[in-house]
Amino acid sequence: MSLGIAIFLIALLWFLIANATFRKVAAIAFVAIALGGILIFAYIQVSNKEQENKRQLAKTYIKISQVELADPRVSFASYDGRPDRIAGRAKNNSTFTLESFEVRLLFQDCLPTGNCETIGDEKEEIRVDVPPSQSRDFNQSIYGPILSPKGKIEWSYQLISVSAHIE
Repeated sequence: MSLGIAIFLIALLWFLIANATFRKVAAIAFVAIALGGILIFAYIQVSNKEQENKRQLAKTYIKISQVELADPRVSFASYDGRPDRIAGRAKNNSTFTLESFEVRLLFQDCLPTGNCETIGDEKEEIRVDVPPSQSRDFNQSIYGPILSPKGKIEWSYQLISVSAHIE
């Protein structure tokens, strides 16, 4: 394989040195490939910018107060204590289809004395399509920090943002 590549490169160099027409064709091909690469890069950049603008716009259609989470539950891995799943039901009280929501999970280690210390603070995006005025169950893997509580783990959540499904 490497012998074939070496022979190809030697032949290419020989043609570039020995043949003026080949040099012109190679230069034109190089310029065409470079321009094509630049155009593809520019297209990808514009496409990424449009997608980001669309994501930001989707966050403006539904207010956080129009989404309710019912019975959210976090389960913890048995082998290292880290949170590994979040489940519950999302209710969409808006006129747009809910596509996802971002939730902040706060984990606290609470001692029998009543003192609690924050030992984890994570943000998770939950993807769930919920049509207007409907509810859907969600059950998603999360990857939280390893928790080593000295007392009992207490956790809470807060909705940070919601995104509508837009075409």
